Amino acid sequence: MTETDFLSFFLSFFLSFFLSFFLSCLSIYILYLLSYHINININININIDINIDINQ
Repeated sequence: MTETDFLSFFLSFFLSFFLSFFLSCLSIYILYLLSYHINININININIDINIDINQ
């Protein structure tokens, strides 16, 4: 294995690792945002239900 082969192999390995790491972080961030919005919607729905119960 020559030096350029090793360098190209290392670069491709590093790029694939960086891409997978970036994609995993992005998916975790998207899931966090989704759960945050879902929590807001659940809280709003619970508050509306409580207000309706109090009025009746």
